[in-house]
Amino acid sequence: MPAFRDFYSAYQEQLLSRIRAGSTQTNNVRRSAALAIGLHYAHARISKPLVLVELGASAGLLLLFDRYRINVGGHVLGPENSPVDLRVAADERTAALLPAVMPRLVDRVGVDLAPIDLSDAAQVRWLEAFVFPEAHDDLERLRAARAIAQDDPPHVVHGDAVTSLPVILDSISEAYAPVVFHCTLFSYLDALQRQAMAECLVTVGSRRDLCWLPLEGADLLTGVQPAFEIPSDVAMQNSKFVLAARWWTKAIPKSSVLAQVDARGRSIRGLHNPESSARYRSS
Repeated sequence: MPAFRDFYSAYQEQLLSRIRAGSTQTNNVRRSAALAIGLHYAHARISKPLVLVELGASAGLLLLFDRYRINVGGHVLGPENSPVDLRVAADERTAALLPAVMPRLVDRVGVDLAPIDLSDAAQVRWLEAFVFPEAHDDLERLRAARAIAQDDPPHVVHGDAVTSLPVILDSISEAYAPVVFHCTLFSYLDALQRQAMAECLVTVGSRRDLCWLPLEGADLLTGVQPAFEIPSDVAMQNSKFVLAARWWTKAIPKSSVLAQVDARGRSIRGLHNPESSARYRSS
């Protein structure tokens, strides 16, 4: 493409510098609908108040999920006057997963290797650069969410998700139950890192109430031990994410696969997958 070649020739040094130093940063707030479903599911199964821990939080905009107006298949959650209006298509099974009101939290924290500082215009431009050019509505929602975050910024700490996780969990009082959420993080980790995270959660779950809410590609969730039991027809569709839950109460682990979610959060399909014991499966 001549236009691209001309652009690259004019800005070659700047582009190479950005590629060397920069890393992918996305924060699609429409995924808040799946997060709300997962938190509601956790709240129904763990009696303690919940603390949300998001790994790979970027700018931390998903930590503010309860400040957005979320319309999931006609079921509305969140403040009516929110400047962030999220519309997500859903099927009948998804309706059964939805809370009547937004899930409540006692605290929330995110961790990211390179958190976006929403007061830094250059960092915000980098975040916006990962919005598809034709997705004008997504860009408007991102900017509206940023405006909300500037009034009361989310708490996002700098750190490696895998090595920071045990430290963050240990810092949370046992009067509360941590809910560890991440979306697309596994695609940036290698197999050993993914397994280390899973083993950390198993270890912590053996001594305190805990919930793990991954929103990831099906193949990545079946690749850790204990693996999530994902229906074969769902596992074949790697262009979509799977919202799963694994939780520990009194050191007893259970798992369920809740929904199939469009990668950009535009639709949710509820899945019928009964709760099962989380057991290690031989490879």
